[in-house]
Amino acid sequence: MSISDQTLLVLCTLLALELVTLRAGQRRLFWAAAGASRSRGLAFVLAAPGTALHEAAHYLACVALGVPITGPVRLFWPQRGVGGELVLGSVPHARTGVLRQGLISIAPLILVPAVLTLATAWLLAPHTLTQLPNALGDLAWWRVAVWIYLSLSCAQAVFPSSGDRIGLAGAACLCALLGASVGLVLILDARQGLLDVLGAVDGVLAVPAIAAAVSFVAFGLLRPVTPART
Repeated sequence: MSISDQTLLVLCTLLALELVTLRAGQRRLFWAAAGASRSRGLAFVLAAPGTALHEAAHYLACVALGVPITGPVRLFWPQRGVGGELVLGSVPHARTGVLRQGLISIAPLILVPAVLTLATAWLLAPHTLTQLPNALGDLAWWRVAVWIYLSLSCAQAVFPSSGDRIGLAGAACLCALLGASVGLVLILDARQGLLDVLGAVDGVLAVPAIAAAVSFVAFGLLRPVTPART
C-alpha cells in the first residue's frame, strides 16, 4: 500500500468516525443545553444557522432537479407538527422519483460541509483548514467564537432528519452514484485533490465532532432523546 493510499484510508476512517459521532448527537446537544439552562430560546439560537442551511440545501436541490415547491419554504420557523412534534423548518415539495427524492434528502450532507468549509476559510484563514483544531489558539478570539458557534450549529444539521424520506431504492441509487464518483476520481487520477478535500473536511468537522463526543458525558446524551424534525 502506497503512502497516498494509507493517507486516504486514514482520512476516510477519521471522516467516518466524525460523521458517526455527529449523527449520534444530532441536535441533542441543543436540547440538553436548553434543559440545563431551562431556556428553549437557547436551543433555537444554537440551532438556527444549521437549520436554515439544512433547509436551504433541500430547497436548492429541488430547484436544481426541477421538483416543484408545493408550499411556503420555512428555513427556520419552529412550530408544532401534526403529531405534536417540534418542526424547526420545512421545504414542502411534490412527490418525485426515488433518485431525485434521495438527492433532495441528502442535499444537506453535501452542501453543509461545503459551506462550513468556505466559512472556515473566510473567518479563520485558508491554511487553517488542515490544521484544525490546533490552529484555533493562534487566532482572534471573536473569529474563533463565531466559527465555533457556526460549526456546532451547522455540523449538527448535516444529516437527513426524520422528516426526510430516502427509502431503500433511493439509498441504492445514491450508493451507485457514490461508487461511480469514486471510480471517476480514480480514472482521472485526481487522488491528490481528493486527499486535499478530505483533509479540509476532516479538520472542519473535528471540533463539532469532539463537542458531540464530550456532550455524551457532560449532558448524559446516551439516554434516548426525541429529536426535533426539520
